[in-house]
Amino acid sequence: MFEDASDPRFAARVELERQTLASLEHPNIARIYDFGVASDHRPYMVMEHVGGGSIVEICRGRGLPLRARVALFLEACAAIRAAHTLGVLHCNLKPANILVQVVGGESHAKVIDF
Repeated sequence: MFEDASDPRFAARVELERQTLASLEHPNIARIYDFGVASDHRPYMVMEHVGGGSIVEICRGRGLPLRARVALFLEACAAIRAAHTLGVLHCNLKPANILVQVVGGESHAKVIDF
């Protein structure tokens, strides 16, 4: 994050965002492990590492069949639905923010950047 958190209004917004993101627990949402402010007053976030690439890169690069592509899309939809039930909107939803992680030979969508 690039903004200076020494401004009390911004710091309050960062804290609210931290609390909101901490409440998002879903297998298709990348977990947030830590959130703080560095010594230079810039906020930071430590997120689950999601190996792989964007949903488009994986689908095209691996030539996934339609059924597999739809399954990944439905996982991403389930993640967004879970966030919406908590009142959280994803304001930058795009293919680059839907990553695909392969675990045990199976591909799974992980939504990032809430």
